[in-house]
Amino acid sequence: EHYLNKMLARVVTPVESFTKPPEQYRHAWAEDLLEKHHVLELWGSKGKRPEATSWDAQRNDWRALNLGVTVLDDTVDIQETAAALAELRALEQEEGRVQASKDPCNIGARSVWLHFETA
Repeated sequence: EHYLNKMLARVVTPVESFTKPPEQYRHAWAEDLLEKHHVLELWGSKGKRPEATSWDAQRNDWRALNLGVTVLDDTVDIQETAAALAELRALEQEEGRVQASKDPCNIGARSVWLHFETA
């Protein structure tokens, strides 16, 4: 019954209620990070996406596939990533803390419920 209620909620809730148009999203971090070629690589039509040169194909074989993929180098701070990984590994050592998802939409996902209190 719980599963059916979740599925029904997903069906009757319009997707638009969870999203907003891309042009309404503005963030200085993203604005500084993205360049025109990233957008064209993602959403440009096949005729408008930058053509992969042989050098690109050797260096970035994903571009040669012409699938609408881009790479943003140095997007995530490597030290922050390492710290987050260490924290997750520590949580995994605490028996029962990290749990596998039972949700059929998240098969294989593992999570930790974090409880925050307000003053």
